[in-house]
Amino acid sequence: MTHSDHTSARSAFKIPTSDVMTQLPTQFFATLVQNVNREIASGHDVINLGQGNPDTPTPPHIVKTLQESAENPLYHKYSPFRGTLS
Repeated sequence: MTHSDHTSARSAFKIPTSDVMTQLPTQFFATLVQNVNREIASGHDVINLGQGNPDTPTPPHIVKTLQESAENPLYHKYSPFRGTLS
């Protein structure tokens, strides 16, 4: 059986959701997306102020600074619990 055969196959029996899974909180953003989609479906205009996906490359000076920072051992650990002084 290939991967595509396996993923398209349907189970002949229902697997119940575990108690642990039913006790997990509802994800805020999943609910938000459902609400937004419902508003769009009912004809409302919705302006998405989410961060989205970039449609242009990251500017070279930002990439260079990120590379330099990643090479600095000072940044290879977690910051102190109480933060850092500027």
